[in-house]
Amino acid sequence: MRQLKKLLAIFISAVIITSGSLNTYAAFKPLYAWLQSIVHVSHEEYETVTISFNAHRDINYFTLKSPDRIVIDVKYSLINGKPQTISGGKLIESIRYAQFEKNVVRVVLDTKGAQNYKIKQEDNIIKLYVGDLNHADKEQNESNQGNSDQQSGREQGREQEQSSRSGTAERGDSDRIIENPISKNLIYNNLGDRVCLSIQGTCLTEGGENYKKLFSEKYSDDGLTYTLTFDSILAKLDKGTIEINDRYLETITVNKNLLSLKTSIILKAKDKFVYHVMARSQLGDTAITILKPASDNEKLVVIDAGHGGSEPGTIYKGLIEKNVNLDIALKLNDLLKKNNIKTYMIREDDSYVSLYERAYIANKLNASLFLSIHNNALENNPSFDGTMTLYSIN
Repeated sequence: MRQLKKLLAIFISAVIITSGSLNTYAAFKPLYAWLQSIVHVSHEEYETVTISFNAHRDINYFTLKSPDRIVIDVKYSLINGKPQTISGGKLIESIRYAQFEKNVVRVVLDTKGAQNYKIKQEDNIIKLYVGDLNHADKEQNESNQGNSDQQSGREQGREQEQSSRSGTAERGDSDRIIENPISKNLIYNNLGDRVCLSIQGTCLTEGGENYKKLFSEKYSDDGLTYTLTFDSILAKLDKGTIEINDRYLETITVNKNLLSLKTSIILKAKDKFVYHVMARSQLGDTAITILKPASDNEKLVVIDAGHGGSEPGTIYKGLIEKNVNLDIALKLNDLLKKNNIKTYMIREDDSYVSLYERAYIANKLNASLFLSIHNNALENNPSFDGTMTLYSIN
C-alpha cells in the first residue's frame, strides 16, 4: 500500500494579505449552517420529521393550501447538492427541500389533507409533529421518563443522505436508521463521503503521531464483520442492536461481558471495509470511520478542506479561513469528478476533524494524492500575494 508520510503530502494555499494583527479563536459561530439530515418516522397516530443542521438558526414556518403543505424556512443555511424529495407515510405524503434563496433552505411537508402540527426547536435540531398531537405529547412524556425504550426499536426512520460523491444528494429505499438507537452515546453518520460511528464521551486512543490503541480489533474470516473490544469503564453504552441497513452496514451491535468487564461494538457490513479508530479530545468522542480503500490500480485523490468546526483558521476582516477552504474544496471536488477522477472528501461541511486523523484516513484509503487546502495570512506583509505550495517528496 502506498503510504502518505504522516501529515503532509501536498498543501495548496492561497495567501490572504493582512496589514494588521492575525486573529485566531478557539471557537467561531459559522456564517452559514449546513443541512445535515432529515429523518421521517411514522408512528401509529402521528408522524415526526427531524431536521438537523450543524448550527442553530432562526426559522419561519407557515401552511399553504391547494395542495396542503407545511413550509419551514431556515435562515442563513445551505445544502449540498440539488433539491431532493423524501417519501413520507400515511399523513405526510412527501418531504421536499431545496436552496430556496441564496441564504435560506426551505423544507416542505406535503400533507394528505390539512393536518394538525407543532414544531419544537432545540439547538440545531428542528422537530415537527404531524397528526394526533395529544398522542404525540403523551408518548414524548413517556419517552422522557425512559418508559418507551423498548418500543423505539420498532420505529425506523428514513435518513436523507447528502453526498458530494456525485455533486448531488442521494438516497435509496435502503437508507434507514433507528430514530431512538440503543444508546444516546452512539451516533451513526452516513452523510457524504465520510461514514463514521461516533462513540460519545469516550477516549479509545492516545496520541496523534504516536498513535496508541486502548482497544483490540478483529475482522471476521469473510471480512464483513468488524469487532472493536475495550474495557467497559471507558464508555457508557447499553447492550443491544441497531438496524442500519444502508449501503454500508446491516447492523451495529453492542455486547457487554460482565465477567471480563469488556464491551464490544460489532459492525456487520455489506462489503469489505477497513476501519480507522481515533479519539478526538475537542469533541469528547471516539470516531470509527468506515473506509473502502482504493485498489492498487485505482487513482484516488483525497481532498482535505483545512480546519473546520471549532478551528476557524485564519480570520481577516470577517473572512474565515475554514469557510474559504471548504468552498475551494467543494469546487475542486466537482471539477475532478467531471473529469472522471475518483475523489474522497475529508469534510463536506463545517465539521471538526483532528489533524492526524485526516492523514491516517488518507493512508487507509490507499490514496494516490492527498490535497490539504489552506489559506494563509502573513502578518504585516502586505506586499505578498499569490499561491503557496508545500509538498513532501517522500
